[in-house]
Amino acid sequence: MPALPWAGNMIKTGRRFLVWTAVVLFLVVAACAVALPIGFRAYLGSRDFRLRILESADRALHAQGELMPLQSNGSALYTDGYVAHGTPAAPFSELRAEQIRADLNWHGLLRHAWQVDDFTVQRLNITLQSAQPVEAPMATAPSRPPSSTPWHLDLRRAHVQEANLKWGSPTSPGEASGMALSVAPGDSGTAINVAGGKFTQQGWPAFDIVSARLRAQPQSVSILESSFQNPDGQVSVSGEIVFDQAADLQVNLAGLGLRPFLAPDWRARIDGRIFADANVHVSLGTPPSNPDSTTGSARLENAVITALPILDQIALFTRMERFRKINLSTATFDFTYSGDQFAARNLVAEASGLLRVEGAFTVGKGEIVGDFKVGVTPSSLQWLPGSRARVFTESRDGYAWAPMRLTGPIDHPSEDLSPRLATAAAGEVIQGVESTVRETTKGVLEWLLR
Repeated sequence: MPALPWAGNMIKTGRRFLVWTAVVLFLVVAACAVALPIGFRAYLGSRDFRLRILESADRALHAQGELMPLQSNGSALYTDGYVAHGTPAAPFSELRAEQIRADLNWHGLLRHAWQVDDFTVQRLNITLQSAQPVEAPMATAPSRPPSSTPWHLDLRRAHVQEANLKWGSPTSPGEASGMALSVAPGDSGTAINVAGGKFTQQGWPAFDIVSARLRAQPQSVSILESSFQNPDGQVSVSGEIVFDQAADLQVNLAGLGLRPFLAPDWRARIDGRIFADANVHVSLGTPPSNPDSTTGSARLENAVITALPILDQIALFTRMERFRKINLSTATFDFTYSGDQFAARNLVAEASGLLRVEGAFTVGKGEIVGDFKVGVTPSSLQWLPGSRARVFTESRDGYAWAPMRLTGPIDHPSEDLSPRLATAAAGEVIQGVESTVRETTKGVLEWLLR
């Protein structure tokens, strides 16, 4: 069949159309590939972009902030700082970030997201919210243009060269300073790794921060593990903090010096290293849902007791100087701390072959009340007239036992054992004199009646 001339022309025309269409599409794509990054970089320096970034950051942090002017270099964005004051919904009252760099990915714009592949902060200072948050100032931030479609922050990775965290009240402040942070958001929460730094808390010795792993949710932080140490020993902490509700932590103390935990007047009397496991509950709600409390068990190692008045009295009565300074072979107790009261129970303290004390006590509002049983070796009582018959009347475990009650101010408590020993000794002497008189009188009468 002969070829149709119009069919050949149509095929040639169609081929040219396809070629030119492909060329045009390539040029359009190439122009977009060049123009979009250029437009993206130009947008990074605009005021509208800065306000939208600020809007997204404030929304994520539940804060009202101020973002300093931005500078860009390609897709990298720089600013000297961001300052924010937390609303009552935020866990912090103030946040200051200095020398910020963000590597933005323009693909996030297609999802109405500020996609940050890498975020670096030179210094981050955070003051945690107090129990009664102060209303943040709201007048310094520039007005935000209304956004019909909310934008969100898509942070892939972040690093903080130096992080400083403060908490507590003026009378009980705490701080974690000089920490290096690595942050990686994920579906199950934001993973935070901490390395280095210092930890201080009123009433505690200072510690170096070895490491910590945390997982943050919008309303909570889980402490997966953390380790702190100082020249005496170390502390590990795990648990969960739920903002506006409570913190429930598990704390382990290993080999810490005991003296920093004692009242000043007792630091010269008791020394040693403490090992303890404790459960700590801190109410963060307003008003508190439950009172703050700490419960656990502890033991002392290398414990030395010196210059306790009761021991001095026993040393005087027994004529044994060993009682003035006692090295404990065993010292264990369970404890509870709630409100302003500390209670110890199941206390056992022993200097093997010399002294053993069992009992319980409470300390609150500067006063101590304790009920104990004191056991001493029978040989220690040989110089105490009447002590076995009148005071140390119970015998078990190789010791002679007597009850003792301790009451009064924590720095100068009074005990009732010494007076009972003195009374027993005096009674024994009087009884001995009476017995001597009776024997003498009986002998005289028998002589006279012969």
